[in-house]
Amino acid sequence: MEAFANHDDTAPTVPPESCPHCRALVDVSELEPLSEIICPGCGGQFTAQTRLGPFTLSQIAGSGGMGVVYKAYDPSLDRPLALKVLRRDHAGGPELVEKLAREAAITAAINHPHVVKVYSTGYDAGRFYIAMELVDKGSLDDLITAQGPIAEVQVLQIGIQIASGLKAAYQFGLIHRDVKPGNILFGSVTDAKIVDFGLALTLEQEAAARGDVWGTPYYIAPEKLDGKPEDLRSDIYSLGGTLFHALTGRPPFEAESASLVALKHLKAQPVSIQTFAPGVSGRTAYVINRSLAKDPEKRYQSYDDLITHLEYARTELLASAGRRRSKSPFVFEGGAQGRVLGLGALVMLLLTLGGIAFYIRTSQRAAKSAVGSAARTVSPLEAAVQPLGRGDMAACTAALEVLVSDKGAAAPQKQLTLFCLGITRLAEGRMEQARTHFKAVARSKPEVFPSSPSFGSTLVRVAGLLSGAEDLNREAIGTVVVSGPENLLLIAYALRLWQDGRIEDSIPLLREFRACKPNDNFRWIAELKPLAETRVEDFTRFKMTVDQMRAADNGDKRRAFADELRKFGPPLSSRVKEAFESTAPKPAPSPTPVGR
Repeated sequence: MEAFANHDDTAPTVPPESCPHCRALVDVSELEPLSEIICPGCGGQFTAQTRLGPFTLSQIAGSGGMGVVYKAYDPSLDRPLALKVLRRDHAGGPELVEKLAREAAITAAINHPHVVKVYSTGYDAGRFYIAMELVDKGSLDDLITAQGPIAEVQVLQIGIQIASGLKAAYQFGLIHRDVKPGNILFGSVTDAKIVDFGLALTLEQEAAARGDVWGTPYYIAPEKLDGKPEDLRSDIYSLGGTLFHALTGRPPFEAESASLVALKHLKAQPVSIQTFAPGVSGRTAYVINRSLAKDPEKRYQSYDDLITHLEYARTELLASAGRRRSKSPFVFEGGAQGRVLGLGALVMLLLTLGGIAFYIRTSQRAAKSAVGSAARTVSPLEAAVQPLGRGDMAACTAALEVLVSDKGAAAPQKQLTLFCLGITRLAEGRMEQARTHFKAVARSKPEVFPSSPSFGSTLVRVAGLLSGAEDLNREAIGTVVVSGPENLLLIAYALRLWQDGRIEDSIPLLREFRACKPNDNFRWIAELKPLAETRVEDFTRFKMTVDQMRAADNGDKRRAFADELRKFGPPLSSRVKEAFESTAPKPAPSPTPVGR
């Protein structure tokens, strides 16, 4: 990075280019890449600087205050990419070069599907550049410009994805500092990514930079304007403002002047999304309004809580028979708005995929009933766990017990069946019976599974841990491949944490299991997903109800919410007293005696 900052600008870094028509040399040192120029010798027209470093430039993808983004091609890896290039008028500014280099280093350290990937950096022809993942389906800003307010369900999905990307960055100790619609890009219809960590700071650097008002005024957190410390809650505020803009078609604050005084005055006023989007559901409005609270203490204190509430709002919206349909025009890829992803494309894609999936599943079941055999063979273990999809735990347990008693069953299947019985007992809250099944697995020898040779020994070892009473360690499971059998261990561990009352620790594992896609050899594991799904949903509803109880303005309302909380099963129900007491209004302090 120091090498970039100390480059010699006095040296001729941009050589002249040869006119393809007359071979005359033309000075292009003052031109931007891909500029169209006319040869002073023959009058022929050609494009200047079509290469930078090892990359071939094809077209301008976007531009900002300090750089231009080009679509480019990497011949060494045979892939398209985006090349962010520092503007020539900034090339002599070491601070900006250092800032871009820091952006690259920060983003390259984050490996997350909703953070734009950085591949490499370089310096050529007097330009510093960053090679990064090409995300070319437009930005959220483009989408809002094209069709105004965005469908609520789509905005919630974007919020979930970007919050998860910001969470991944924060785990490195990073805050973004400039979350806005223009920095949210689409890789596909349903895939949003956060880009441009150029304004990010490590938490250690934050205090030194305090007082600098970076970021886009509409979305900047009030504490930054006051020169106070920033943390993840500042990015949550900016994300809340971004989602507000997407839902309403306008930023949460608008002013003719962007002066510090004007911004402070504006952001001192409370804002409610219902004022500008009365049709937004109450749950979504709650999330947005809480994210935009002026006091950071009243916002979400973690990304997990924010994601939980966004997921809950989205789940309830989709489940509601009367969910609002957006009146925004359909916008498809192609034509003048080809880079923008429209609501029409999203809805049509989801409906098409849903219809295809329903047709295929219905056809398979019909064929299985009529002919007696499906397109694929359903294993006995898969048939035994299928009742979980109907919520019939008793039928699942009975079917598994029949399989365990089958003396002709192969040893690997029996071992897996015993382990699954332990899982179902955990799900039922029968801890002692679960331990009995896990002990039986732990006492058996590791079986050999052809598709995963090491799985048998891991299964036996983890069963031994699950059968004990001590706290478990996540590292005991090891690496879990999304398509591998280790997902079975993941759901068992998550349910054990749930039953132990370590609910917050279990939720990330339940979400991870919910996203698993087991391969053909272990496809029956996916039948256990309802165990994860119901617990994540229960926890989300529980937390939302606690928040509503906290916001209640009288004791009767608080008691009514407490009654709702008592309807949850254990271990959530055991937290009702704690939740009620923690949300009780604090008594006013006694007046200090003035003297006798």
